[in-house]
Formats: sequence, C-alpha cells, structure tokens
Amino acid sequence: MTTKTSVEPPQNPSDDNSLYNPRKKLFNQAMKHEWKTVLDLYKDEKVQGEHITRANDTLLHVAVSSAPEKIVLELLDIIQPKDMAKILNIKNKTGDTPLHLAAAIGLKDVCRKIAKLCPDMVTSERNNLQETPLFTAVRHGNKDAFFELELAIHKKKKLKIDENCLLNRDITHCRGDDGNNILHYAIKGEQFDLAYDIIHLYPVLVNYVNSRGETALHTLASKPSVFKSGARFGLYDTILYHCTITEPLKYSFVNFLKKETKGRKDAPSDILQEDENKILPATYKVCIDLFSLMQHSFSCIFNTDACSSKIGTYKAWCTDVENPSCPKTGKDPSSSEEYPSQSPISVQEDPSQSPISVQEDPCILLAQNLLQLLTQKLARLLALVKKIHV
Repeated sequence: MTTKTSVEPPQNPSDDNSLYNPRKKLFNQAMKHEWKTVLDLYKDEKVQGEHITRANDTLLHVAVSSAPEKIVLELLDIIQPKDMAKILNIKNKTGDTPLHLAAAIGLKDVCRKIAKLCPDMVTSERNNLQETPLFTAVRHGNKDAFFELELAIHKKKKLKIDENCLLNRDITHCRGDDGNNILHYAIKGEQFDLAYDIIHLYPVLVNYVNSRGETALHTLASKPSVFKSGARFGLYDTILYHCTITEPLKYSFVNFLKKETKGRKDAPSDILQEDENKILPATYKVCIDLFSLMQHSFSCIFNTDACSSKIGTYKAWCTDVENPSCPKTGKDPSSSEEYPSQSPISVQEDPSQSPISVQEDPCILLAQNLLQLLTQKLARLLALVKKIHV
C-alpha cells in the first residue's frame, strides 16, 4: 500500500515572499545541480520526505530525473533504515515513486538498490496508469532495469527457472489497466530481444489478451515493417539488407544473473546452475550431427567427396581382368605394381580377426557403417525428445 505523507503540497518554492524554508533551499540547489550542497541539506531528516515541487516530487524524484546515478545512490545511503520504506513509497501527482522514475529512465544501479531495500515495491506499487515499476521498465524499453527488478522478484519469492515454476507464477504485476501486458509493450516498442526474455520468464503471457482481445502475436502481426516481406527494397537496399549482420535472439537473463550475481551472497544458486544455452533444445547437437552424417552419406553415395576416389581406385583394380587374384578374380592386390597401396582395406593374415572381410564390396561396407551410425543418432534423438516431453 502507498504510504501517505503528512506534508501538504507546498506553494511555489521560488516565491520570494515566503519565509525561510528548507524545502525552498533544497529545491533551488537541486535546480542549480549543486549536488554536494544537496547532499548536506538532505541529512536533515525533516526534508527527506518533503514535496519540493508543484508536482509533489520529493528530492529523490528530482534527483532520479536529473542527477547523476552516483548522487542518487548517496542520497539513498543517507536515509535512515527506519524511514526508508516510508520515503521510498511517496508518490508524486502521477502516482510515480522514485523506483518508477528510475525504471523509466533506466538507472539499473538505482533500481537494484531500491529493489533490495524495498522488494515489495517492484510488484505492489502502481502509478495512476496502474503500472508497476517492472511494467514501467518494459514500457520504456530498459532491459537492464527490467533484469534488476526481475532478479529482486526471484530472490524474494525464491523462484526457480523451470517450466513448471514459470508457468504457475503470478503475473498480476505484468498487466496494465487496459489489459496490455509487458509482452505487448515490448513488441510495440520493437524491443524483440527483451520480448524474447519475457517469453521465457513469463510464458503464460503469450496467450493473454488485452481489452480488445489481442494477444502479443496480434501486436506483432500489426507491424509488417519488421518483416522482410513487409517492405519493398530496391537493388541498393537489398544489398544492404543481405550484408547487415544481426545476431540471433538469445535468452540472456541467465547470463545476466551469472554476471551480476557472481560472488554475491544473495545469488540464487538454482539459477546460477542453469545452462546458459537453455534457449536451445537438448536435441540441438544431435540434430547437427545427424544432418552432418546425412550430408556425408550423400556425398559418398554420389561420389562428390574425397572417399569417392578411394572407392573408385579399389573398384578399378578389383575389376581388372589382369588381376585374377583380387576378391573377384583371385589375385592379391597388394602384389600389384600398378596399384601397390591403393586398397582402402588392409588384408590381415588371420581373417578371423579382421573386422571387415575383403570379400565384401566397399560401397556396401560404407553403406552399412553409415546406416549403423544413422540408427544410433536417431535412437539418441528420440531418447532426448522423450526426456524433454516427460
């Protein structure tokens, strides 16, 4: 719930007829960006929760909007712990707390500190547009601020990044008064990397509709310009389009956690143990191996690979009528002067110990080996698919 302050909205702080007022001096110094003086004046506990503008902004609101991030952090350090929740929950006329403004501007360090001091603010405090700080961060496209606030939620509720946990998590803080959720706004702002992370963190939002019955997919479909088919390129633009290198979308929240929480005592251990390539299915490597094997198989069958030369050489001396001792005619190819070392299969003294008989056609042997490898890869692929869907 919002904590109300007993201080009434002041009159014009720049009114020269007013008596000496700490709020006026604090306001004037803040407008002049005299932050060292502001830090000294802010040590007075009586002015920490005061509204110093007509918009009912406190000094924290003003500092978040215009001061360097370092100054805001120093102001937060000045506030006494007993007054912290009361001061941070003070809202201006638009219903924004300092955390709302920090999320809108993208001050990730400020978001991290306030979320750590008052974690309930991330999901409970709403402005006049019924937006939580997390919602505000997404609406303004601030991915780092969103990650910091999401991290606070995970630590407070001890969430685990697994399918069952994420499908059943609370999403009330992700929706506005018009029913649009954070996924709608991420796509509207064309922040597709952020939208990709939201889909992984809040998978249920994919099927939620706004007040007009539109899902996030409807929003994406209403932006044809983000697809190649939605624009007509000339020759020059087509060349630029194909020469532009874009990285594929990645689920970067886990990597963010590993980087930001490394060495910190409050790091969620279950999250840090997650595979950073969780965005890829477990069958990814098997599929690559499978298609590589198929490509190699076709190359050998159609004699487009280097193996074709070996098979051709072997067949050449095997079909030579002048070599009666070859597998078909009886002559030992190793004694041939024309093909002294061309045989791809060595003839051992003890045929019982030879894994491959020289009496077999090399093409058949190659096909059998490839078929065996293909069967193994398919079996492994099916096993992984069953494991994923269990």
